[in-house]
Amino acid sequence: MTVIPDLTRTACDRALQRLAQGDTEALEIIYHKLGRKIYMTAYAVLGDTHTAEDVMQDTFLRLTEYAHTYRAESNAVAYILTVTRRLAIDAQQRRARERPAEEIFGGDTSEADGIPMRELEALRTLNDSLALRGEEKGGFTTVDLLRQDLFTGQGILCKLGAAPTYHRRGNQVVRLSGQSLPAGLTMQGGGTPDVLPLTLNPGDWLVMASDGV
Repeated sequence: MTVIPDLTRTACDRALQRLAQGDTEALEIIYHKLGRKIYMTAYAVLGDTHTAEDVMQDTFLRLTEYAHTYRAESNAVAYILTVTRRLAIDAQQRRARERPAEEIFGGDTSEADGIPMRELEALRTLNDSLALRGEEKGGFTTVDLLRQDLFTGQGILCKLGAAPTYHRRGNQVVRLSGQSLPAGLTMQGGGTPDVLPLTLNPGDWLVMASDGV
């Protein structure tokens, strides 16, 4: 069996070693090999083209400054994309501090009508982490999350590729399902869950099924 070398990983490994020695022309190699993937990694976290472009530029500045910390012949692609993702998360957190929640989520942000920032960030982080891991080993998972107020009965279902949920009230059954892909299958605008508001009354049943069902 012939093993085909990963030319992108090899080229980026050599480019980082050159960059650590002060050869800034090595950035052109990284841009040529990984430029689009760096941008898409930033965009997957931020969902904004202009901020993603800024993070992409910051990535190359950060690589120039810290290339000496890279360990030769380790995973150069993962190293670079991890730098990008950390910068994107920092940019997202700065933006969240500067903008009101209504502007970020586009309207009412109550628990019944929208997904809270903490849960949304956690699910997007899970998606992006699995997507990066999938480049090397493959990996994804479905997510079926219920957030419920036990006093008011109001809540939300957050689904990433999960099986349908069934809400029974009296003799009626409502099927709750979404269209999103499992976490980790895509970084290109993916990672945003289906958010389904619901209210449970005394005597209601909510059946959440596993993927096997």
